[in-house]
Amino acid sequence: MAKHVMVDIESLGTVPGSVILSIGAVYFNFDKEEDLTNTFYYTIDIQSCLNKGLTIDGSTIKWWLEQSDAARKSLFIPAPEAIDIVLGKFAAWLKGHDYIWAHGSTFDITMLDAAYRKVFGVNYFIPWHWRKVRDTRTLLWLVPGDVRHLKFKRAEITAVKHNALDDAVSQAQWIRDAFQIIRRKPDGQ
Repeated sequence: MAKHVMVDIESLGTVPGSVILSIGAVYFNFDKEEDLTNTFYYTIDIQSCLNKGLTIDGSTIKWWLEQSDAARKSLFIPAPEAIDIVLGKFAAWLKGHDYIWAHGSTFDITMLDAAYRKVFGVNYFIPWHWRKVRDTRTLLWLVPGDVRHLKFKRAEITAVKHNALDDAVSQAQWIRDAFQIIRRKPDGQ
C-alpha cells in the first residue's frame, strides 16, 4: 500500500526563498480511517533562515498580524530550531514515503525545495522525487460538491487555522474523503 504524506508550511513570504516558520506533515492512506498520528511538526528560528539568505516579505508580516493569536503563538511552540536542523529532521522523517501532497502545486513543495537548496546548496538531494508530488486542489476539483465541509471532526474541534500541522491533517482528511467519494459506484452498485 502506498505511503502518502501531506505537508503544509507557514512562511514569511510567498516566493521561493522566503523564511519558513514551521513545517507540519502527516502520513495517511486512502483506504482506512487511521488516526493520522504519524506526524511531523517543528517551528523554525527566523534568524537561522535569514543567516542562510532566506527573505521576508513585509506584506506577509502584515498578514500574520491579522491572524489569530492561536495561529501566531503556534509559530513558537515547540521552541524554534535552526532551519538546517529542521530540514534534516524532515528529510529523515520522510524516508519511506511514496507520495508527497500539498494544498496547491506551487507553494509548500516549491518553498521547501528552495529552502533545501538555499540551506544545503543547489546540488542537495531533495528528499522527494518530483514525479511523486501530488496536489490536493486538483483532486478536490474532480469531486462533486465540497468535501472540505464533510466530517472533519478534528478540524472542526481542535484545528488552528494556519498551524502547519493542523492544516496538514485537515488536508489529509479532505483527500481521504474525496478518494472515498470517487471510489463509490454510481447508483449504489
